[in-house]
Amino acid sequence: MCPEEEVLVQTVNSNKCENLSLKNLLVGNPINKKPRLGLSPLVFIRLKQKVRKKSTFHTLKCLLDTGSTATLVSDKFITKAKYDGQNATIWKTSAGNFKTLAKSKLEFTMPELHQNRIINHETHVTNAKMGYDMIIGMDLMSELGIDILNSTHSIKWDEAEIPMRPRDSTIENSYVIHDPEAV
Repeated sequence: MCPEEEVLVQTVNSNKCENLSLKNLLVGNPINKKPRLGLSPLVFIRLKQKVRKKSTFHTLKCLLDTGSTATLVSDKFITKAKYDGQNATIWKTSAGNFKTLAKSKLEFTMPELHQNRIINHETHVTNAKMGYDMIIGMDLMSELGIDILNSTHSIKWDEAEIPMRPRDSTIENSYVIHDPEAV
């Protein structure tokens, strides 16, 4: 049989028969490797806020942005007492100038990746409409060792890995819950 000759194959998980070349059977069928467009590296974080010695938690939708040098958070999640307007920064981007109001120290977790790892990070505060509650930039991703894997459409932090998801994802329809390991 010539490697380019087609054979009729029935897959194990399906009753459907397909015509594949011998070469594709041995190497893999490239027809099934379609790019998954429209996916973004999104995570949901749990932000801890202390107001008058009382802790409250908010879930924020975050974009992991390899094109951003710094981490940004919307001012609607930061009390005015947490920043005083010091450290305002003007950023020069290809889309024009962008201004952040101040910096604020945040405490949060990324429970989809690691339930119990507490992250403390000084973050730029902005009142600009970003489309996300927070943008995690290369400063924090490098510090934590978070990898964006376009080859598998996933986000990896140490041994934990979650899939990328559509930009319009919400916590109600996309939050990743890991099953506990069997004892």
